[in-house]
Amino acid sequence: MIDSMIIAKYFLFLDKKKKYFYESKNNTFKKKEIESNTFPSSGNFRLNKLLFIANILYIAKNDEPLFYNKICAFEYGPVVYNVLKNFRKLSEEKISDKEYFKLTDSIKEYIRKIYKSFSKYSDQELLNFVHEDPNWFLAREKWKNNSEESKQEANSSIIFNREDFQFYKDHLNIYINHFNL
Repeated sequence: MIDSMIIAKYFLFLDKKKKYFYESKNNTFKKKEIESNTFPSSGNFRLNKLLFIANILYIAKNDEPLFYNKICAFEYGPVVYNVLKNFRKLSEEKISDKEYFKLTDSIKEYIRKIYKSFSKYSDQELLNFVHEDPNWFLAREKWKNNSEESKQEANSSIIFNREDFQFYKDHLNIYINHFNL
């Protein structure tokens, strides 16, 4: 199993011109939401969506997650919590040789394909894609139904179980085939 922080660094490494994760483009969200700190930066948003998409498509293809780090169901979709909190640090660091070599060639190729395929999506298209995930929806509904105090602590983690693996296989194979993952 690979730590999501290493995968995140590799996604950032693929953005050679520092445009996709570093500049705002196609941002369809309200400026007020972004400035109020209820919404991560565009780059952080995109990185978290690509990580989640990489994880669920990996599950569909390989019957196991790419990583097991905590994923929370936030309003704007799932986020890998440690990546969300450390985005600035991640975006300033280069992937180390030691971390780079923890990724197999097949994992690097898989992440490259995810990046190449989904970095063409607008922020709204990424949001729509991840909002179709039933695990995000269930965790978000659970969070909405909690009291205000428990909302603060819960952040409703998204939990993957074996039944989900079959759901992902059944519903996401079209993307695996389309993007040649």
